[in-house]
Amino acid sequence: MIGGKVRQTIKDIGGILPENRKPERHIKELQKEKKLLAKQAKKISGYGN
Repeated sequence: MIGGKVRQTIKDIGGILPENRKPERHIKELQKEKKLLAKQAKKISGYGN
């Protein structure tokens, strides 16, 4: 019953229901990307040698 009220409230205020939201990226994927970008920045700045 509470879940139904929450869903109705989301609809009433014009929000996006969970099943219609785009999935977020996994934290491991974000960490890997951050590490790669840091490595590339070091290489570009000359500190990676």
